[in-house]
Amino acid sequence: MKTQEMTSRKHVRTNKALGIYTVFMVSLSISYIVTSWLQYVG
Repeated sequence: MKTQEMTSRKHVRTNKALGIYTVFMVSLSISYIVTSWLQYVG
């Protein structure tokens, strides 16, 4: 039971890291698109 609890806790931490990574990548791609679009327009 204890090991299962540890595993689930680890899983939650992994999901959190994955979420942060996803948000980071999305914001990075959005900024890249905006920059390239501004260069294209300007």
